[in-house]
Amino acid sequence: MDSCAGMSFTSAGVELGNECWCGNISYTPAPGVMASISDCNSRCTDDPFETCGGVNRLQLYHVV
Repeated sequence: MDSCAGMSFTSAGVELGNECWCGNISYTPAPGVMASISDCNSRCTDDPFETCGGVNRLQLYHVV
């Protein structure tokens, strides 16, 4: 998230345990559109006690 914020992006995401993404997302998904958090089941490469997205699942964070 710090890297994304340092490049002036407003959002950060992780996918498949080791992919990091930055972007500018400014919408709220409609109810029922979001995937279940249980779909984000890929363990983070650097911290196997945390999850970092999943297959076709991006854990999205707002960069403050």
